Amino acid sequence: MINYETIWRDFKWDIPKTFNFAVDVVDFWAKDTDRPALIWTNDAGDARHFTYAEISRQTKQFAALLAARGASKGDRVLIMLPRRPEWQIAMVGCLRMGAIPVPCITMLTASDVAYRINHTDAQAAVTTFDNIEKIPTQRLLKARLSVGGAAENWLDFSTAIAAEAADFAAPEVAADDPAVLYYTSGSTARPKGVMHAARGLYTWRVSAQYWANPRRQRHHVVHRRHRLE
Repeated sequence: MINYETIWRDFKWDIPKTFNFAVDVVDFWAKDTDRPALIWTNDAGDARHFTYAEISRQTKQFAALLAARGASKGDRVLIMLPRRPEWQIAMVGCLRMGAIPVPCITMLTASDVAYRINHTDAQAAVTTFDNIEKIPTQRLLKARLSVGGAAENWLDFSTAIAAEAADFAAPEVAADDPAVLYYTSGSTARPKGVMHAARGLYTWRVSAQYWANPRRQRHHVVHRRHRLE
C-alpha cells in the first residue's frame, strides 16, 4: 500500500455469491501438482513438505471420512491441535464439506472443552492422542480422530484418512453460510462463540494483500529506518 488515501477511495468489496476455500483456493492451486503449499518444521529439525495437490487430496479424504460417519454440512467439529499439518488438513477438510470447525488451543481444560462441545452441539472432535481424555466420553460424537495413535472409540487420524477415497464432492457454500466458529478468551464470564461466514474467509485476503504483503513489509522497514535516521 503506497498511498492509503487512494486505496481507501477506490476500494470496493467484490464478494462472490458462493465461496468454498478448499475448492476455490486449494483446488485451484492444486492444478499445478508440484506447487508447494506448506512446510512444517519442529525444534528437532524434522520437516514435512506438502504441495497443494497433497493438501487437496487429504482434505477430500478427511471430508469423506466425516461424511461416512454421518457428519454433514453445518455440523460443528471441535479441532484441538497444536501447530502441525493435521490442523490445516482438519480445518480445510471441514471447510470443504461445509462443516464448521471450532478451533481450540491445546491448553484448554476438560471443563473448557466440554463447555465448547455442548455449547456448539459439536458432532465430531479432532485432537492429539495426549488430549483425548479431555473430550467427554459420555458425549455421543459421530467421529473421534486422534493424531498420534488410536484408542478406544478413537480412530488414528492418518490411518483413517488414508483409507478413504479422494473423490469427495463438495457442497455449494453460500457467501453468508457459517464457516468457522471461534471462541473469545472468556475474560468476562463464559467465552462467547464468534461465527465467521464464508464471505469473511474470502475477505481475509485483504489483510494478506495490504498488511502481510512482503512488499508492504519491506516498504515499512525502509520507512522506519529512514525515520530513525
